[in-house]
Amino acid sequence: MVPRSSLQRLHARAMLSRLLRPPWSDPPDEMRRALLVLAENFVHSHREEIETLATVLDERRSLPRAEIEEIFGSAGQ
Repeated sequence: MVPRSSLQRLHARAMLSRLLRPPWSDPPDEMRRALLVLAENFVHSHREEIETLATVLDERRSLPRAEIEEIFGSAGQ
């Protein structure tokens, strides 16, 4: 489930805040679901950059960190 509506995005943010809030007393299945939503959201949000990176890596088999940062721009900041 990729969060697309504002309500889904709000739910994903709430799950993220629960994930980052210690202690990690939530049930393991709930934690897995939260991580799955976060991963799906990241892939959905950065699909073009991921595809570009995969294409370049497939062609060259390696890539300097500076080029990876150029592909993703400020995504990690």
